Amino acid sequence: GGKILEYSDPSVVFVFMLGFTVSTISQCFLISVFFSKANLAAVCGGFIYFVLYLPYTQLVQFEDVITTSERILASLSSNIAMGYACSYFSQYEEQAIGAQWYNIGESPMVDDTFSLRTCIGMMFLDSIIYLIITWYIEAVFPGQYGIPRKWYFIVQKSYWCGFSQKNIAHRVDAEMSIDDITNHSDNFEKDPTDRAVGVAVKNLRKIYKKGDKVAVDGLTLNFYEGQITSFLGHNGAGKTTT
Repeated sequence: GGKILEYSDPSVVFVFMLGFTVSTISQCFLISVFFSKANLAAVCGGFIYFVLYLPYTQLVQFEDVITTSERILASLSSNIAMGYACSYFSQYEEQAIGAQWYNIGESPMVDDTFSLRTCIGMMFLDSIIYLIITWYIEAVFPGQYGIPRKWYFIVQKSYWCGFSQKNIAHRVDAEMSIDDITNHSDNFEKDPTDRAVGVAVKNLRKIYKKGDKVAVDGLTLNFYEGQITSFLGHNGAGKTTT
């Protein structure tokens, strides 16, 4: 059988396929964050991927009136960028010159300022955008078992630089003082030495925004494998919060 891309440079085709693959995987990551069940995500993901390609079938009908800026904006969907790129490959092949590194910056069509190089670049850019959005949504809405961050966490100095040395020293001192108390005070039962720690809680603190009520203040506790642990206390003591 004949070659599909007979005249195009294989390295150009490889870079195009690489951009398409990376952007598709990144898009799948983005779609998956909106679902909590894998089976539902798999079914809906394929459908959403197909639907995101449909706008391209309408855009090609208005190629003569759509500006380059509008094409770039539409190419923020990697499916549309892929559609444009395939169209350019087809045009190059029809002209028997193929897509080469020296001509992918220019459109094979007259009076067209868009290009195959722009399409490939947009797919890589889309990948970065999709991954950033995925990372942000995962941080703010981590699901059933994660700890959500505030929606503005990306502008918090503590997220990028960590805690200050003063805060770290305070936390370490608090943990050391608690360990000293539990190991040397008759008011605390000593930790068992023959069991492995399943969950370790260190200096747990919870403050409700409404009323600035401190529900849990500096709780340090070990849960050991093979033991059943329950909390006793009056209403409002913080049992459920813990």
